[in-house]
Amino acid sequence: MITIDLYSHRHHLKQILTGFHLYGLKSGEKIKIFNKCDKKKIDTIACLVHYRDKKIVYDVQDGYQDFEAMKTLIGNCDYYFKRNYSDDENKKFAEKISDPKAVEKIFPLGFNYTVTYQWSPLNYGTPWKERIKRLLGFKNTPNAYFKPEVFEGVPNYDGRKPHIFFQTRLWDIPEDYPDWKKKQWNWINQTRLTIVRTLKKEFPDTYDGGLIDNEINRKIAPDLILPEEETRRENYIERMKHADICINTTGLHMSIGGKTGEYIAAARAIVHEKFYYAVTGDFKEGKNYLSFTTAEECIAAIKRLIDNPQLILEMQKNNFEYYQNYLEPCKLIENTLEYVK
Repeated sequence: MITIDLYSHRHHLKQILTGFHLYGLKSGEKIKIFNKCDKKKIDTIACLVHYRDKKIVYDVQDGYQDFEAMKTLIGNCDYYFKRNYSDDENKKFAEKISDPKAVEKIFPLGFNYTVTYQWSPLNYGTPWKERIKRLLGFKNTPNAYFKPEVFEGVPNYDGRKPHIFFQTRLWDIPEDYPDWKKKQWNWINQTRLTIVRTLKKEFPDTYDGGLIDNEINRKIAPDLILPEEETRRENYIERMKHADICINTTGLHMSIGGKTGEYIAAARAIVHEKFYYAVTGDFKEGKNYLSFTTAEECIAAIKRLIDNPQLILEMQKNNFEYYQNYLEPCKLIENTLEYVK
């Protein structure tokens, strides 16, 4: 039996539970989940998996900001798989703990996105509410529209004028944040704003995107807000899968956001702000994505793809293959367990 101690109800962990659920179906291993969220001993987005005689941590936090939780977890495990993995951040972490060699337990986990399975304990709403909705004919429940097959796509670019996709949001910056954090969040907001405005200007006929409707977006850029119908989750996924080129920027704490994992699962060509963190496998610039650091470089990368239609299709094929080998939920878990065997 594989047991999972769950330390958070945050959506980031849905991918891990889904992977183990599918692994259990494939291998015949029984999976049992224990809710440890109310213990408050571990305050980060992570779980501890007991597999055979090993303890494995899956940490899907945006960065390395939860120092105390990381210190506790790494002292109580044999392997530590970290979303948004960084050698530089590991070195800083090692300098703060009593056993610096413990960082040798840390391995990159890879991309994260909100994929789930039917009746996952992390799905929104209670099971009985989900059942009632399904009986009443609702199709857009979490059980229905977050399953792996909903995200999955195939390489399908046919040489037409490519459609470009980028929906995003801005972050409200609390007044009590330290100056460095305010500066970082403001930089994220300004980068996203500039890219959306530039995309609308440069590609008025082929760009599909803008800002979701929330209070901070209405305050800062009401002209860029999209209709609610377009940003509703199930509709968002369909619009993304019908695009040819998808854009993403750096997330909070310099993280790689969930949109990137969704783009890979959908086998889209990707233009992405330069990665701060490392990922798994052979995901490479020029092969799986084109990178940028400014809005001008973002537009230049898109134009490079437009001028080289074959590159769009090749990139879609490469991302389809990468998904099958590294990101498909069951495969992601299988790859981590290979370290343990």
